[in-house]
Amino acid sequence: MKTAIRWLVFGGVAVALSGCRQQDVRTFRVHLAGAEGTNDFERIRGVLIRLEGVQPDSIRFFEVGEVELRYDSMKLARKNIEYAIAGAGYGANEIPAGQVPEEQRRRTP
Repeated sequence: MKTAIRWLVFGGVAVALSGCRQQDVRTFRVHLAGAEGTNDFERIRGVLIRLEGVQPDSIRFFEVGEVELRYDSMKLARKNIEYAIAGAGYGANEIPAGQVPEEQRRRTP
């Protein structure tokens, strides 16, 4: 009987500690088309920080026309990031500036 109780307690603790994954933080680098200076980068930063799942302190711009950021992929997909940037008027990887699907338009900040 004591052995059975020990196994139940052990099993309960193991399940409680394993739990479901709450976050999956990833790094993403986006090539920007049409972003040429500080004003453009600040506008893109403003769009990105409004997206749930983006870590604002991780946003870094590079002189080669790229932005790198960390985001929680359990809350946000890479395409959402690209479409948000495209919605702000800049190309993002293969997504041309201004091209945003209808369902994304309703969600883009």
